[in-house]
Amino acid sequence: MLKASSLGIATVLASLGTAQAATLAEVFTGDMLGTNQRYFESIAGIPRASNGNDHKFKVQGCNVTATIEGGNVTRLRLESGPKCPADLTKFVDSYAPAPGKPLTFGAFGESSGGGFAYSADCLTMCGNAFDPSVYALWEGPHAVNYMQVLLEVTLSSDEAISAADAWKA
Repeated sequence: MLKASSLGIATVLASLGTAQAATLAEVFTGDMLGTNQRYFESIAGIPRASNGNDHKFKVQGCNVTATIEGGNVTRLRLESGPKCPADLTKFVDSYAPAPGKPLTFGAFGESSGGGFAYSADCLTMCGNAFDPSVYALWEGPHAVNYMQVLLEVTLSSDEAISAADAWKA
C-alpha cells in the first residue's frame, strides 16, 4: 500500500513538471484585449497582486499589468527593457517599430508617422514622493481599430533625465 501511494505522488509530481509557462509573446498581444479575465489568466497565470482593476503578472521575468473592467481585459502594460522587449506589431501592425528594435519615442514616431500628444507629471523640482514620468500618447487610425498606445519613460536614469532636460529646453 505504501509503495502504490509513493508511485501516485511521483506521477503527480511528474505531471506538474510538464506544465508550459506562458511566453511574453502569448500574453502581451493585441489578441488578449477584450478577452475575459478567466481566459487571460489561463494563459498568464494567477496575478501576483491586484489593486482595483489592475492585476500584476510576472511572465518570463517581465512585469505585465492587465486592467480588467467588466470582466474583460481593457488594457495591457509592459515594463519594457532589454530583457523584456515590447513588440507592438502584435497591437498596431506596421505602425510599430520592427520587433527587436528598441522602443523609444523617436522609433515609434518614425514608424507610426508621429501624431503624439506629449505630457509629463513634472520635469523639475518634483520632490521625492515619486519618480516623474513623461508620456507620449498615440491614437491609431481605423486600420488598427483606433488602438491607443501610451509610451512612458520614468525619469530615474541619467539618460532619461538628460533627454527630459533637452525636451524642456
